Amino acid sequence: MLFVDDRSEKRFIYFCSALVALLLFALFQAGKGIEGGMDSYNHYLISKYSWQHPKLLLDNWGKPIYSLLYSPLAQIGLKGLVALNILCLVGSALLSYRTALNLGIKYAFIVFVMVLLCPIFLDNVISGLTEPLSAFLLSLVLFLLSKKSNIAAAVVAGFLPYARSEGFVILALIIFYQIVIQKQYKSLLFLLAGSVFFNILGWIIEGEPLWIFSSNPYLKVGFDASNNLYGSGPWYHYLRWSHIIFGYVGSLLLGIGAVFTVLRYFKFPKDFQKQQLFYLILGILAGYYAAHSVLWWQGWMGSAGLIRVILVVAPCAAILAGLGLEILLQKSSKIITNLILLAVLGNFIYAPIKYYSYKYPLDISSEQKLYTEMYTWLNQQDYEDRPWAYMYPYLSIIADRDPWNRDEHEELWKTSLPYYKKGTILIWDGHFGPNEAGIEISDLLNTDEYVLLQHFTPAEKTITLNNHEFEIYVFEKLTESES
Repeated sequence: MLFVDDRSEKRFIYFCSALVALLLFALFQAGKGIEGGMDSYNHYLISKYSWQHPKLLLDNWGKPIYSLLYSPLAQIGLKGLVALNILCLVGSALLSYRTALNLGIKYAFIVFVMVLLCPIFLDNVISGLTEPLSAFLLSLVLFLLSKKSNIAAAVVAGFLPYARSEGFVILALIIFYQIVIQKQYKSLLFLLAGSVFFNILGWIIEGEPLWIFSSNPYLKVGFDASNNLYGSGPWYHYLRWSHIIFGYVGSLLLGIGAVFTVLRYFKFPKDFQKQQLFYLILGILAGYYAAHSVLWWQGWMGSAGLIRVILVVAPCAAILAGLGLEILLQKSSKIITNLILLAVLGNFIYAPIKYYSYKYPLDISSEQKLYTEMYTWLNQQDYEDRPWAYMYPYLSIIADRDPWNRDEHEELWKTSLPYYKKGTILIWDGHFGPNEAGIEISDLLNTDEYVLLQHFTPAEKTITLNNHEFEIYVFEKLTESES
């Protein structure tokens, strides 16, 4: 209603796309840090060094599709990854808009705005995270399905698990939709093509006949909660935080659209054929929420309860919210409709500012600042030609060290302590040392194999993962390797 014609609506959409993209890149340039913690830096390092170490393109933590697509831009630095994530945000919003049009949603531009200004999406674009790419690929699948391009949709859907592991949940639902509901039997080969392709590649290169399972880092953690460093939480964790994921208004409209979709099935079951894609969209959203909720509730598969993972299904939420708004306004007058639309738009602009503006421009964390201080000292010593053993990815960036060149870097593990070369510089920190590496500081202080060179503590006490105090110790290996 707010627009005179389709042309003015499209001008609004393209203007908003360009404006948000420019503002986000300007925010990135104005800050020193990125969102996503060390995960972002790890994805960047894998993408960047995959050209020197091609096996990294098959790293199933880094995600093959992400590494393959992002590696060219990673060669120009973190700004390349951020630029591509911004394009994924804008692309997700535009594709969701087109999908809404194809589904006949009256206020399709609201779907566009809700994705473009989704609080949790905006907050994780300035990063090296995989979620924005996954959201874009999902929005592309939904768009192709809305055009009835079933084969093309099946091909893209088949690669979703190699952008994020939760893609297996989405893929399973799409297989059920295309094979069981739509009877598109010929799509099955294309839906499985991505997994078959990567499994064959992994078998050839890494010698793993069941590579898609054996290489999955989350399956290795498994269903033993005691293996999960991050603990667990209530089953309603993600529902509780929906207001900072989609905003209060977005969550309300999403709820209306979801309830209407369910009730419509019981009231108009003969209309199911026309509404099938809405049920898939609702199924993906519900299945994704359920999977993450159970994993966090039970402490399975390394779940950390991060709410950012929900941004992957922002396109589904926005489409259902657009439907909810249409239901809400179906009997309203033109004036009331326009006032409500303006209020909804205003709320969509306000929500991300309310929840996240205090963080921007992003600074580096107190942990990173201490590592910068430590590296300044380390760079003044005569240790450049020695291997360094550490686990903190940010150090690889500021020191410009290749994490997969063993002349420069050794991974820090408790089991590896006796096997580092004499003269190796070992860097222990309170985040990764006692957690992922399994090394207590007493293991290093109470041994004759290592000598303490320097100790760094932040100006203000910093508590990190599992209530450990963050500090950095630098050691030198005194003894020869046992191997």
